[in-house]
This record gives sequence, structure tokens and C-alpha cells, in this order.
Amino acid sequence: MIKINKPAGFTILEVLIAASIIAIIMVFALGSLMSIQANYGEQVRIVNLETEINRVGDFITEYMGECKVISPPVTATGHTEITFQVPVAVSGSYCDASGNIYWGAGDTPDWKFVFRFNPNGVVLDETTSRIDYNRDGQLRDRFVHGNMQCLLKDNSDNMVVSSLMGSNIFLRESPLEGDVNGDGMPDPLFLMVNSSGMEDILAGNRLIVNLWLGQSTPQGASYIVNRVTEKRLQNSQSP
Repeated sequence: MIKINKPAGFTILEVLIAASIIAIIMVFALGSLMSIQANYGEQVRIVNLETEINRVGDFITEYMGECKVISPPVTATGHTEITFQVPVAVSGSYCDASGNIYWGAGDTPDWKFVFRFNPNGVVLDETTSRIDYNRDGQLRDRFVHGNMQCLLKDNSDNMVVSSLMGSNIFLRESPLEGDVNGDGMPDPLFLMVNSSGMEDILAGNRLIVNLWLGQSTPQGASYIVNRVTEKRLQNSQSP
């Protein structure tokens, strides 16, 4: 009997099956790689934003020093502006002969600083965009984009110097004006509170700065971070 040997190698069907399996594996591997790359990119953006918001927050607290608020943030302005003074030296002394502090700004008595949020007309609405910008698991927040400005004014309320503190500041709008910690109380940009933690523009001894920072484009704005800074006030020491 003559033995017929099968030709060596693979059939076309076997090659097609193997190629299909390899293609499927490569698709899954590529998808995993892209997911890892996207997650890494997101973490880098968040870290960069957190670094920037810490820089702005530290600048605010250091700039204010042992300040006294002379025009508190009120609901009429949306808690987006605050006017304050810091101790200034006169002839090398921060106090007069009676021990009263010289209050002012820019090394000049009676001058004042103003921190102000200036909206630029861009609004990010989670309800319409279906993007959870601050990653709180809800799609009901609105964020107004703008910048934070620092003004130096003289005793006649004329602006002497204006400087930009942060260009990608966001103001969170919600039914409770940005209830960040979920305690049922508003957490606006600037808030004066008393020893009980309640808003008090007359006897408040602490200032809460609730800062949001992100990117200005809808794609990048899904990375918005928050920092809450508390500053003790010297409002009991009036000149």
C-alpha cells in the first residue's frame, strides 16, 4: 500500500483562525493600554490642578495675613468680593501711642485690599452637558468661569494697583450656593462665620475661602478641584 503524506504547513482556514485570535487579543490589549493611558492623563491633570489651587490658596492666605474685613461678603454680591485691611507700619511701628493698630494696605494707612471674582460669561452646566465636572456623582451643578483679581485702593476708594491671582477660577452655583460638604449650609466663595460656624457679617471672626479651580474648555473642565481655606480675622481690634 502506498502511504500518502499530507503536505507540511497550515491550511488557509487554520491561518485565518489564528489571525483572528491574534487580532482579538491585540484589540483587548490596545483597549487596556488606552484605558491606562487615559487614567494616567486624568491623574496628571488633577495633580497639576491641585498644585495650582494650592498655590492660589496659599497666596490668598499669606496675602491677607492678620487681616481685618472692613466690607464683608454679602448675598447681594453673591459672596464674590471682600474688602480687608492688614496692619501697616508707620515710622517703624504698627501701633500708635495708645496701642491701636494702624490698619491699611500697601504699606499705607487707611488703604485697602479687595479680592474680587470676575466672571467671563462661560458657564459649565452639568445637567445639559451630562459631565460630572467635580466628580461628586451628581449632574446638577453649574460652574461659572472667571478670574480672581486683587485690587489695591486708596482712602478715596480709587484703584491704585490691580493684579491677577488666578485665571481659571470657577464659582459653583447650586440651590445652596455651593454646599460643598453636604451640611445643608451654603459654602460660597467668601464667607464670614462666628465661633458657632454660622454666617455672621457683624461678629464673624473667621473667613472661609471656598476656592474652585479647573480648565476653561468643556473637555478639560471635567477636572475641577476644590480647596477650602479658613482664615482667622482680627475684626475685634478696630482702630
